[in-house]
Amino acid sequence: IERVRILKDIQDKILPFTNVTSFIEEKFKKQIEDVNRFLVDAIPYDQLSSFVTIIVNFTKFGIKILIVNLDENTIGRQDTRC
Repeated sequence: IERVRILKDIQDKILPFTNVTSFIEEKFKKQIEDVNRFLVDAIPYDQLSSFVTIIVNFTKFGIKILIVNLDENTIGRQDTRC
């Protein structure tokens, strides 16, 4: 039982350093908030939303073209492996 307590104590002491994301967020919380506030103020949500929608639609269109080209390239081909 004593070993378990010691290991638990050690784990509790090093846990903040092993969770890098939380450690960084805690250390740079003010700077992260400032950058976030700047971005929210600098780029209106409507414009950002429109930009993301355009990127998503363009990506979907590109994937459809790739799928059609792959289908056309495989039509009529036979497997020549023995």
